[in-house]
Amino acid sequence: MKRVVLQGVAAALTCIGMMVLGTTAGASASARQPTAAQVTLLDQTTWSEPGGTFGVRVRVTAAPAGSSIRLVLHDQLTSRQAFEDSVAGTVSGDVTAMPAQPLALDATGAMSLSYPVGDGGLGLGRDDHGVYPVSVVIIDPGGTSQAELVTYLVLQPDPVYRADYPPLDVAILMDIGATPGLEPDGSIDLSEEELAAVVARVEVLDQTTTVPVTVAPVPETLEALGDRPATQPTLEGLTRAVQGRQVLALPYVNLDLDALADAGMLNEVQPQLDAGAQTARSRLGVGPLGGIWLAGPTADGALAPALQALAIPRTVVPRSAVASVPDLTDLAEAVTGPVALADGGPTALVADDDLASRLLGDEGRLDAQRFVAELAMIWALAPSHQRGVVVEIPALATLDPATVVEALTSLTEGPAVVRPVPLDAMFSVPPAGQSEQPPVIELASDGEASPALQELPDALRQAQAELSGLAAMLNDRRLIRSLHRSLWISIGRDTPDPQRMAYVHRVTRTEADLAAAINAPTTFRITLTARDGTIPLSIANTSNQTVRVRVHLASSQIEFPDGDVLDLDVPPGGERVDVDVQLRASGAFPLGVTITSPDGSVVLDRTSFTIRSTAISGVGLVLSIGAGLFLLIWWARHWRTARRSTRLVPEHPAHRVTTTRTPVGQGTRASSRPGRPY
Repeated sequence: MKRVVLQGVAAALTCIGMMVLGTTAGASASARQPTAAQVTLLDQTTWSEPGGTFGVRVRVTAAPAGSSIRLVLHDQLTSRQAFEDSVAGTVSGDVTAMPAQPLALDATGAMSLSYPVGDGGLGLGRDDHGVYPVSVVIIDPGGTSQAELVTYLVLQPDPVYRADYPPLDVAILMDIGATPGLEPDGSIDLSEEELAAVVARVEVLDQTTTVPVTVAPVPETLEALGDRPATQPTLEGLTRAVQGRQVLALPYVNLDLDALADAGMLNEVQPQLDAGAQTARSRLGVGPLGGIWLAGPTADGALAPALQALAIPRTVVPRSAVASVPDLTDLAEAVTGPVALADGGPTALVADDDLASRLLGDEGRLDAQRFVAELAMIWALAPSHQRGVVVEIPALATLDPATVVEALTSLTEGPAVVRPVPLDAMFSVPPAGQSEQPPVIELASDGEASPALQELPDALRQAQAELSGLAAMLNDRRLIRSLHRSLWISIGRDTPDPQRMAYVHRVTRTEADLAAAINAPTTFRITLTARDGTIPLSIANTSNQTVRVRVHLASSQIEFPDGDVLDLDVPPGGERVDVDVQLRASGAFPLGVTITSPDGSVVLDRTSFTIRSTAISGVGLVLSIGAGLFLLIWWARHWRTARRSTRLVPEHPAHRVTTTRTPVGQGTRASSRPGRPY
């Protein structure tokens, strides 16, 4: 056994030694392998003017000693596909290749390059407005390219031509929201990731006050932020950031109209819109703009009739939900102006998903420049036509605030090419394709699946009735509001399907708990000895709050002078009330007692009393007195008649009664024999 143990220890030590040696050798090999050079954009000229200068500032790392740097201007881009290719690194043609310069980095590892846009530099004239890819290349001493980045030079039109070239309207729509913060058990929970997404958007709004960003906050998220002390500062920051901005009125939670229509629950939309608008006013202190529906990625052909049924005239749909635009030759045109969901149907704006993706990258200043350049690319495709685009920033997408701030702020610095506007102004832009009427688009039917709501309607209606009763019984407005929120969340687009019924059942559980806390006495007997009296009724309340109830009394033999319905406030512990009654008859009969909510929608308890009456009724008393009088009169008349008869007939000797005294102790006896003593 000792030998086996020693052999095992030796083997283990050998393995450990080999692992250490291998790790050391790997580290040495890694140290010997050279790191690839990298070039990162730090800053650049966003909007260039004819006759101006174009400059870039880059950071270079791991470049070989003796390397040089060169800037190359490529051919003008003439389509969005060409722009997309350039983002992927595919560019064509070299308009101008500036001479290479020795790589001279400052203490931060950065270097700046600057050249005239026109003669003596990049060679662009006053008629060359448009978007040009620009490569910044790091070249080693042997002439081999070691690193390259592609950014863009955006040349604005000469001031002489600007009157003929209206700028491109750009509406930035900032979604702010999270998955439901209210949990099925009534607690509030916002994940750190979701909270960070909200904080990042507040930071962007704080730093872009000159940009008319339209804000679309989910009301449920606003309440979740306000309900937790730790997140109230975030809500306060958002409240400050939205002042003076356009805020959309959204339903309380994001809804899928197609799914609601399939489940026959479109009637649930308006209450959610009302609740959402009220929440925005109370939590943000603003009056939200209504009449614009934000459709999600699950939108399909059922969206148009649903909006028409709800009398909502305008909507915003993501480009990913658009299948085709039969009236346009290029689907890309659908994002440049209003379209229609159906002939004569609601007007829609198609949010440009590609533009939004530029703001969600991880390359900082380069992403901001790509965003600006692609907007300029759209403008340059038809600069003489007034057009516009909508850029919707999704609520939970990860973003770098500094990048988005840089991009949005740039919109105010290139007035000849872009003009930031509120969302509702986009509906005044000429229709997409510059047609007289908005072209009709077809929404995808094979997009993201809509939530399944078919099992909810019956349970939801029952819970709504129970909640109506709870609201009438309790003064706990906070609890009632929370229960309403649970029902609204149950039909939300973003609510996980397994949790939907749990939100509905929360109301049912609350109603059942309250019903268990309110109890009338069990069945018992009461005896009343008078026609008018009182019945003691005690109602127990084992909850921790006062409950308003309605007591229904029912009996065929009892009248209730104060009515057969009593409204009572039952404090914790219970309440006793004396019920005035008037009996119609004597005997034993039941009295039914039902305790409900004040509106009668919730039955809390039922019980019954057996009432026994020993009182004589009025009719019985009259009959008894009458019978007594009759007997008294009859006896009196009979007595008088008997006495008169006795006086008229002489006494017969044979009927005389004699009395014989007997000794003491023997009693007295009477004899009926005539004239003969005992």
